[in-house]
Amino acid sequence: MSAFTDQLRAAWAKNRPDVVHAVRWDSGLAALAAPWPRHPAVQAFGSLGVAEQRHQLALGAAGTARIRLEPAIGRSATAVLAANSDEAADLAQLGVPRSSVRVVPAG
Repeated sequence: MSAFTDQLRAAWAKNRPDVVHAVRWDSGLAALAAPWPRHPAVQAFGSLGVAEQRHQLALGAAGTARIRLEPAIGRSATAVLAANSDEAADLAQLGVPRSSVRVVPAG
């Protein structure tokens, strides 16, 4: 993760983005860890660890960290894109302000 964050920081020092769109929790973590210069961040998770856990899907080796970090990533983003109303409800339960969440269906 630190190598990814370092690459983002270096790229953004040369060419500051207007907005960053992070897809998945790990890219959101890297984007928020490389905030120089500060930029608006839009986060999309694709799926949330708590939903995958609820449906008994394999979370992989990073599952515990992911479940712990997704709420903080969502709360730190300028806006969060949810794929549907169920995901929006999960985000609210994780403490992400409803005013930050927008439902944008895939397609």
